[in-house]
Amino acid sequence: VSRTQMRLIKLDSRSVKELPGTLGEPDLIKSVTLLPGIQSTGEFGTGFFVRGGSSDQNLILLEEVPVFNPSHLFGLTSVVNPEGIASVTLLKAGIPARYGERSSSVMDIRMGSNNRDKPKVRGGIGLLNSKLSIDLPLSDQADLYLGGRTSYSNWLLHKMPDTDLMNSSAGFYDLNGLFSYTLNARNRISLFGYASKDRFALKPSMDYSYGNKLGSLKWNHILGKTVTSVLVAGFSRYDYSTGESDTLRRETGYTINSSLLYRNLKYNLTWIPGQAHSIDMGINAMLYRVKPGDLLPYDSRSLVFPLKMQTEKALEYALYAGDNMTFSPSMSAEIGL
Repeated sequence: VSRTQMRLIKLDSRSVKELPGTLGEPDLIKSVTLLPGIQSTGEFGTGFFVRGGSSDQNLILLEEVPVFNPSHLFGLTSVVNPEGIASVTLLKAGIPARYGERSSSVMDIRMGSNNRDKPKVRGGIGLLNSKLSIDLPLSDQADLYLGGRTSYSNWLLHKMPDTDLMNSSAGFYDLNGLFSYTLNARNRISLFGYASKDRFALKPSMDYSYGNKLGSLKWNHILGKTVTSVLVAGFSRYDYSTGESDTLRRETGYTINSSLLYRNLKYNLTWIPGQAHSIDMGINAMLYRVKPGDLLPYDSRSLVFPLKMQTEKALEYALYAGDNMTFSPSMSAEIGL
């Protein structure tokens, strides 16, 4: 099969489950580091480098919304539950204009299930976490997927022959769901939600926590024989907090909270006028709200003075168009703006 798109890797749900695992668990993001041109950021980290680019130049999309921190447990596992993945598209070069300005790579992850026959329940117990997922075909037009994971890694840390590790703790959970409804032959609506939380402590007096919350509403509409459209409204929120309270110095206890909120609205049209052209065009608007940090007293006994840094906002919007054209059986090109 020949195509214009270079360095394109596509995986379906079966291929994802057959990827090499970490501590007995399949891990999508860690597995892609085994592919040519991709390097891991290290054993403790789910970031990756693509052909010399930095890890923040990779765009990881989960049902059309970005994930800002894709790791659990210091990078031992990624935030994406492999049980719910329907397909993965990884672009390492020649990224189409509709994905924006990311220069290294794009990982487009789609959730859901192709199960249309009867309800299915899947689960597993591992060294660090357990998982459970449910596929519910509600009717011929509607289906629902629910999945979740939770960890119990404290027992492993407490068995380590090191005083600091024995007094530390770490854990996470994540939940995700996707509801799809087919209105008619031309319209389909899907609602996606995701939430995760990580918490760890190097010692009882110091806590760290962070979490992701994502959601999207997508409307697929067929305008005609050659034109289709997708309207997506979504958000992604990342929260981080740290706190310290020494039992001998309660008056110095503090908590620092920071967050990043991303909201977007995107409308994409795909027009295929013939075998020689496939045209994408659309508009995308994104609103960012950044809270750099709020310093608060740990509890009522703390004498720390509250301090709030000014919230920052940014609006980004874009018009884009791209054409995948075929000149002859031996020559094709893709252009975009």
